[in-house]
Amino acid sequence: METGVVLYAAASAASLAGCGLHALAGGAMLARPFYRQAAASGVRTQSFRYCWHFVTFSLAMLAAGFAFLATSPDAAPLGIFLTASAAGSSALSIVIARAERALALASPPTLIGAVIAAIGAAALLAA
Repeated sequence: METGVVLYAAASAASLAGCGLHALAGGAMLARPFYRQAAASGVRTQSFRYCWHFVTFSLAMLAAGFAFLATSPDAAPLGIFLTASAAGSSALSIVIARAERALALASPPTLIGAVIAAIGAAALLAA
């Protein structure tokens, strides 16, 4: 099997694992404290819910896109887009962590996005 195909499949698996982690553990570990804090101060929580669902959907689409690339590795523009999306997600997480004066590497979205982007970039270079 070609190295690029294997790496695209690995990026898909990492995206799917990140989606599962976000969907199953992210809400319980990270979102609920925000909901409680927002509710206590009278802030509506729809935006939190929207963001959580959007990130879950985005990770699922990254997994689907990289899986497609594993079967059609010639679609390099899609690989560039998906890799840039994962890198952008990681970068945004770093910006948010800095704004909150928190450690960026302690943030799961930073690491999940960086891992997916790194595998995607390796796949693009190998293809």
